Order: sequence, then C-alpha cells, then structure tokens
Amino acid sequence: MNLKLKFLFCVFLFYFIKLNAQQDWITPFEQNKNQTCTYHQCIAFYKALSKSFPKLVKVNEIGPSDVSYPVHEVILSSEGFDPRKAKQKNKLVLMINNGIHPGEPEGIDASMILARECCLNPQLKSILKDITLVIIPIYNVGGSLRRNSTTRVNQNGPESYGFRGNMQNLDLNRDFIKCDSRNAMSFTACFQKWQPDVFVDTHTSDGADYPYNISLITTQRDKLSKPLSEFLFGEMLPKLYAQMALQQDEMVPYVELKDIPENGIYDFLETPRYSTGYTSLFHCLSFMTETHMLKPFAVRVESTKRFLHLLLKTSYEYKSVILQKKKESIKYEQSKSEYTIKWKLNDLIADSIEFRSYPTMNALSPIIHQAIVRYDKTMEAKIKIPFFNHFEPAINTKIPAYYIIPQAYHQITLRLDLNKIQYTTLSQDSCIQVSSYRIDKFASPEKPYEHHFLHRGVELTEIPTMQCFMKGDLLIPTTQFARRYIIECLEPQAADSYFAWNFFDGMLQRKEYFSDYLFEPMVETIFKQNPELQSEFTQKQAQDTLFSQDGWEQLYYIYSRSQFSESSYMLYPVAKLY
Repeated sequence: MNLKLKFLFCVFLFYFIKLNAQQDWITPFEQNKNQTCTYHQCIAFYKALSKSFPKLVKVNEIGPSDVSYPVHEVILSSEGFDPRKAKQKNKLVLMINNGIHPGEPEGIDASMILARECCLNPQLKSILKDITLVIIPIYNVGGSLRRNSTTRVNQNGPESYGFRGNMQNLDLNRDFIKCDSRNAMSFTACFQKWQPDVFVDTHTSDGADYPYNISLITTQRDKLSKPLSEFLFGEMLPKLYAQMALQQDEMVPYVELKDIPENGIYDFLETPRYSTGYTSLFHCLSFMTETHMLKPFAVRVESTKRFLHLLLKTSYEYKSVILQKKKESIKYEQSKSEYTIKWKLNDLIADSIEFRSYPTMNALSPIIHQAIVRYDKTMEAKIKIPFFNHFEPAINTKIPAYYIIPQAYHQITLRLDLNKIQYTTLSQDSCIQVSSYRIDKFASPEKPYEHHFLHRGVELTEIPTMQCFMKGDLLIPTTQFARRYIIECLEPQAADSYFAWNFFDGMLQRKEYFSDYLFEPMVETIFKQNPELQSEFTQKQAQDTLFSQDGWEQLYYIYSRSQFSESSYMLYPVAKLY
C-alpha cells in the first residue's frame, strides 16, 4: 500500500470511528420523541461521551443505590475533576439531580443533550473554565429499573418510564434528612464533596391544568439566608423568568392550589426532607423544575433543557456575585443568636401575579354523582391572581454554643459524618450543667409516612439540668458551615428533626413502673416530703371527676411527679450548652 492510500485509509478510519462515536452521543429521545432512556442507556451514553472528550467529561460511581447498580456522577469541567481544586480555583459548582422520580424523566434526557452540547458548543465549553457542572444522571436507580407504562396515569408520555418509589418503595424526595436509603447516603456524600453553589432537581408536576410548559420551585425566600435571598429574588430569579419568556417558554411559580387557580396559588415551603430544602441549608441556591404533565413529553424535555441551559449561563454571568453572597450568607448565619425552626403562612398578605389560565367550572360527574372541576381548554385568559408567598416565624429557638449527643445514637453519628459535621468527643465521663427539653406533647399519624411515624405538634419545656455524659459522647459546636443543618436536625420542634423522624423514640416510653398495692402505702411519706405535690394532687382530685374516679390514674399522677419516676422519661437526650 503506497503512502497516498495509507493516508486516505487513515482519514476514512478516523471519520468512521468519529461517526460511530457520534452515534453513541445520540439519545433515545432524539431518535423517538416519546421515549426516555433506560438506566443502562443513560450511563452508556455518558461513558461514550467521556471516552470521546476525556479532558471535559468524567463519569464516577458515587456510591451504592438500593439495587446492585450504583449511583453515578458526571463531571463536566475544562479545569480538572477534583472538587478541592475547583474551590481553590474559585470555580462555581452547579449540580443537576435527575430521576429522583423516574416516572418524571425529562431532566434525564435534557441533561444528556446539555452535556453533549457543553462538549461541542464553543460558548458552553468556555463556561466550563469557570463552572464545574456535576450531573447525577439517574438518582433513583431502583425506581428507574421498575419500568412500566401505567403508573403515571394522568401523564402525557413517554411510552414507558420508571416508578416513583425505590426498591424499598420510599419516595427519595422525602429522604434527604433521614437517609433511610443507600441512594440518599450516596447523594449526601456527593453533595458534601462538591458543596455546590447552585442546585436544581428536575420533576414533572401533577394537579391543575394550565397553559404553561414549566413551573419552578425556588427556595422559599423568607427562610433562605438573607444575603442570598435578596440577590436571588432581586436579581437572578427575575432574569430567569424574563429569559424563559423571551424564548417563548413563559415560566410560572409552582402551582400549589387551595382549590382552583383563580383563587390564587401558594408558595411551596420546602422543608429539609426535600432536595431543595436540604441543599439550601448549606447556602446553596436551589431550584426544582416542574414541567406540566399534560404537555407532550418532547415539549417537556425541551422546556427542561431550555431552563438548564439558561441556569448554566446565568450562573456563569453571576458567578462572582453568587460566590460573594454565599460568603456573606455564612457570615450572616453565624451572627444570629436565634433561629426559626417553624414557619407559618401569612395568608393575609399576597403578591399579585399575572397567570395564564383556563376557565374552570363545576360539572356533575355521571360516575360519582358529585361536582368535579372541568377546565375549558378552548379558552385562555391572562388574569391577576394572588400569590401567597409570605411566611412568618412560628417558633424560634435560641442557638446554643454546643449540642451534646450521647454516642449511643450511632445512627445519628453516621448521618452527621456523612454531612461532614465537625464535632469532638468527651475525653472523660462528665456531669455538666446543661439546658434540656422535656417533651410535653406530640402527635403521630396512625399510618406510617415514608417508613416512619412522623411526629408533629411537638410541645416542650426547656429546663436546666445536671446531666452526666460518658467518655466518647459528641460535643457539636454551632459555629461551623453546617450550622443550619445542625439546628434543623437537633431541635425537636423543627419539621424534619431527628426527633420528628423517630430517631429518639426510646425516650418516649417508660422502662420502669410501680405496683399500685405497694406504691399506695408510700404516698403519705411522699406527700410529707413534697407538700406542693400534695396540694396539686388534692386540687386536681377535687376538680377532675374522671380523674377522681380512676385510682390507677391518681397513683400514676403522684408516681410520675415523685423521685421514683425515671428521670430520662420524656427527657430529650440532646442537651444544649449556651
């Protein structure tokens, strides 16, 4: 073979290989607009992209899922793939989480196309010098493998998709604090490794019908740290809405209804069980896209891709501001002496927003013989509706210098370690004057919620106590980056505290009791030693007829307030040091 033929053969071989590689970059969605990729197709796509662009794309396993296949991360960067070096180089980190509900797969397909375009489009490629893009391709691996065509009964495509629950039948978008799943533990490790500055989780909505392709949940502005909140709602968010509108894809806040759109929509108060509620605890600007279930799948994918493109470019444009506001946010939180652990909606105050709406009417159903809402999609009107988005503090707590947790609660230690919480351990057994909570009242559901009986309506009394702790118990300072996370987890009245999620239920049950026939003769001595208790008992006996007729309840009343009642019962084991 002469040199000319060799050259032509090499050129042919190069283009043949390149053509085949490019075929690997074509997504199943692009081949059929009503298809979403499978887990295996998705990972194979990213690995092919990484093979073709090894200096731009890296695919890693970040940890186990609830099945034998792992959770992955895809890193796109032109400056290396090390999170520590990314921080050293002052790069902004944008994280995209897809497939937490695999029946809502738009983000899976949109992110694949975005990743390819970041490799091929010179403008997007240049952004990767300043931004590290981290994509979790499919978070709920087990749910993705539970593929079917029926469980999203009201959704317009794709032809088949994954299932909302994982293999434990857990909703992973309720698992970020409690971490019952391996997926959540893997996500936590990945998130804390990168500590993103901007985060987005991709979803599909349920509920009302309206003309918009996409709606958006943003971290609730009242509970977001002030410096970040002022920037996000004053500058960045209006720009995102305006730019989506310029692309003929007008966006609206997530449509959380009381009844019908005409009567207004409600801001979504995401607590830390949700992805954006969790990520925002770490001074991260957090978003959740919700494309409309009744729009064709292709429209939903394109709308999600459009927003992800825009978020990447806007984060690049505001990079310096975002990083500066994050620093200010950390400093701001450290300056606070109180923290709001429970919020309430002020439904007397509402912003007014323009909303494109289909008229609604109540029609009698021939099936259930009751009125049911119907939408007239032949008409569309733009109307002013109230947007209830003002929340006020319902419960505040004083922030201690330290929390102390007995080492016996090793499941909590595991979660603190995953979240890189700094703590020391006591070097010797110590009795310390601390502040503790006595749990006075709480309620729990009759049926489990996400593998737990989530406590609510917690009432408590803070009391000074002398408590004895053991060598190895945890001493957690609150002057650290993860301050908000620590408070949300350890304050029992917080919506998603470890107490609420049943990590401390052992202290809600007595371990010792009394025998009535043996205890009753002791009461006279108890009253002599505690005349105040005798006075309280006599008064209750006189005023409460049911109580005065129940002998055991009367003895229990005395027992529970005497020195013989175990001191740990209903005493929250996490102490505070001011």
